[in-house]
Amino acid sequence: MENKITWHEAYRDYFSNFFNPHAPISEEMYSQHRWVTLPISMIVIAVFILVGQQLDLFTTIDFDMPLKKFHELKVHESFVMGIYLTILIFFMQLPSLPSEIRMFYARKKKPTSYLMVLIGSLVASLLFVYIMYKMEQMNTAFLVLIFFSFIQFFSNDRALRKEKTERLRKEY
Repeated sequence: MENKITWHEAYRDYFSNFFNPHAPISEEMYSQHRWVTLPISMIVIAVFILVGQQLDLFTTIDFDMPLKKFHELKVHESFVMGIYLTILIFFMQLPSLPSEIRMFYARKKKPTSYLMVLIGSLVASLLFVYIMYKMEQMNTAFLVLIFFSFIQFFSNDRALRKEKTERLRKEY
């Protein structure tokens, strides 16, 4: 009979080794940490929604205003939304960071490329939003999401699935 890792064990392991990137971690524990980081990410989303509402970041636009003023307000609103979305997505990535780093060290790899892509996607996204604002163009949230999707190509999940597939292929 298999020994399943309980949610409580994963929770305890996640928080006790939060600042210990060299702590050992198994593939099962790594996948259980996703269930621990999910509620944390939901809390981050809720906090960002509340902060956005309290600071009144998103104004309502009167459609009876001159076209030039309307365009300026739409560009400004697009800029604020781009910054807001970039920071939200970045903070949603942070809860999984300790588990990712631990898994890199467990696989005897350096997390440098993963961290560089994470920081690079933040910088690229902020730079894109700023350039679009300076050019007085409205940015799209889709392009901001694309920058952060590159991190999936460097995560442990992709490598672990590939290793597992190769292991299963060798068995058969």
